[in-house]
Amino acid sequence: MGSTLDTLCAVANMYSMWYYLIDNYGNRASIFPVKASLTMTVVIETLVKHFYAYRLWILSGKKMWHLALVIVIFTLATLGIGMAYIILMFKNGSLFYLPKIGYLLRIGFPFSLAADILIAGSITHILLKRRGRGVIQTDGILRKLVTYTISTGALTIICTIMVMVLGQVYRSTFYDTIFYFPLSKCYVNAMLAFLNVRDSLRGERDTISVNFRMTDTTKSNPTRDYSTSEGHPTNTVHRSVLARDGSTFENMFSLEEHSLVQEGCSDENPIHLQGDSVEEFQDLLWCLYALPQEISLASSSQGDIVKLSNAARMAHKYHFITTETWALRALLACHATQRSAGLSTHSLVKATEVAVLCDDTPLLDAVRILWKVRIAARTDLAIVMKTTDRLAGTMRDLQGQAYHAMMLQGRHRWDADKGLSRHQRVRLLSGYHNLTQVCDALPDTPPDIGHDASCRYRGDCHEAWKMLWKQMTIPNPNDGGIGSQAFVHHHLDLPGRLMMTVSVMKAFAEGTIPKYDEIMDNFHGECSLIALEATAALFRRTQENMMEFFADVT
Repeated sequence: MGSTLDTLCAVANMYSMWYYLIDNYGNRASIFPVKASLTMTVVIETLVKHFYAYRLWILSGKKMWHLALVIVIFTLATLGIGMAYIILMFKNGSLFYLPKIGYLLRIGFPFSLAADILIAGSITHILLKRRGRGVIQTDGILRKLVTYTISTGALTIICTIMVMVLGQVYRSTFYDTIFYFPLSKCYVNAMLAFLNVRDSLRGERDTISVNFRMTDTTKSNPTRDYSTSEGHPTNTVHRSVLARDGSTFENMFSLEEHSLVQEGCSDENPIHLQGDSVEEFQDLLWCLYALPQEISLASSSQGDIVKLSNAARMAHKYHFITTETWALRALLACHATQRSAGLSTHSLVKATEVAVLCDDTPLLDAVRILWKVRIAARTDLAIVMKTTDRLAGTMRDLQGQAYHAMMLQGRHRWDADKGLSRHQRVRLLSGYHNLTQVCDALPDTPPDIGHDASCRYRGDCHEAWKMLWKQMTIPNPNDGGIGSQAFVHHHLDLPGRLMMTVSVMKAFAEGTIPKYDEIMDNFHGECSLIALEATAALFRRTQENMMEFFADVT
């Protein structure tokens, strides 16, 4: 808008020169071109000074509102006097009348001059106060901003003073117009320079400061700051690096800015990242700044799974799309190469958390296998329980298996493991009670089966199935239990007992073991296949929903 008004004012000035010096040389009867030029100049001056008053208010942190208000009042006074001058010109319609109303200009220009001095002086004062804080690059930028402010402000002040002096000394002439006509261009160019210089200066410093506020998520207020402002670690990062890859920072930097010193441009005014540790953010920076050789090693046996997990998590949080994809693929490749050598539990926890967070199915499938191995080996069960408790929505089946494995080790093992919380111990007791009831009733509760169409004696077939189920699920081999003769399971090892039942049923269906009882002659062959499917389905449901036995009773 400012450039449009400046163009219109320039056109009015050129037309005035043409009108008086060529078409109507010496004719002082009409003053229309002068009126148009004066009107445009007054409007431009008012808009520019209001803009500067607003910038002063913002730059001071909205503290110097009284000074901005004084500038607005002086500007409005200049506007009112200028419009009165123009209206009187319209009424008279002759240049001979202008010296008679020259007193209005001598009253209005001091207000304009005072506003110019206040603008230049106050902005310079604010910028100088921000210097000398130990940040060399920021001091250099502020020094240049001060230079621009003084230079552009001095230009308008000098032009205004010259108009006042010439108008006072040579009242019957128009020498003052020599400096008055360019005045509008001085205002517009000063404003445009004030705006454009910020982008050019920011280009000289492509770094920002990032500050980390450490939070304790175990407290009732997870966003509370638990360290002093002086204790927050700060990293300096290239703006162009953080703004790549469609990240959140790119949108942040592209927002309309309301202050000259943007957030993150100095250590005193950093970007605060809530809940991120220095290590995690540095791992993201490593990923963004990594050399080709480092990228290649990241996917090999020398890769750091914790570092890749942190990088993937931070990339996901701040929406570095391709960086997140690369980190997840590198993490999966690194996991595959280090799996045989044994992965530390800490690394496995980190990889699992990022797999769930990023909803990466290949990586999640890979880490689930390792968790199952640890559960089967009864290794780090407390950590497995703690991890699956936090990720229960995705790993509820592993959560139940971990609780069940810990329960089977006995009460003495729970009490000795300091990694278990009171809440987890209560759940273990609840699971012990529930599983005891289910396992005691297991031999008498076979899964329902639908008989095959070729089965003619369904009553006898069903009785045979009930007898077979009871013999397969009796835990004591001395009582005639079939499954327990092959492998003795703990009485409360419900998944283990069901798995053995599936194996026995499969052997019966395939004919690899003979029917050892006369009653089994009544069990139809096709119905045995249906019973096998029902038993396998019960085993899968039990394994997947094991956590339902460990009810939360708190």
